Amino acid sequence: MTSRLRNLPLPLIILFFAITLGIDQVLKQWAMGLDEPVTLLGLRFFPVGNRGVLGGFLADLDPWIIRIFFTVLFGFLCIGSALTVHFLRWRAVPWLKTGLIIYIAGIFGNVFDRMTSGEVVDYLLIPTGNGEGMAFNFA
Repeated sequence: MTSRLRNLPLPLIILFFAITLGIDQVLKQWAMGLDEPVTLLGLRFFPVGNRGVLGGFLADLDPWIIRIFFTVLFGFLCIGSALTVHFLRWRAVPWLKTGLIIYIAGIFGNVFDRMTSGEVVDYLLIPTGNGEGMAFNFA
């Protein structure tokens, strides 16, 4: 590996983070404009407001409990991931670093959604065996 891949400059990391966060928000806005489900490349897209976590679990809790708890939790996850990227800065693990940057951007996108509207916008519909399904987003 070249040294260029080992230690990406901070502005490039920030740019990649911003682009990933931007893609997440643009896809959510696109999905929110859909009036009916759309199928692209075998995947179904339709906006679903998720007030809970992963597939709507805990959605019946008070929205402020969800907002505060998960904002703090995601904050700790971001700090932990950022520290991992920092301590790996001299290691040649570009896929791990890229994955962590995407992960952190996804956390920020979902926290932004939850803090502004009280729910996360999911749009990628994945069918499950029970006939219902779960929805996910780019983050």
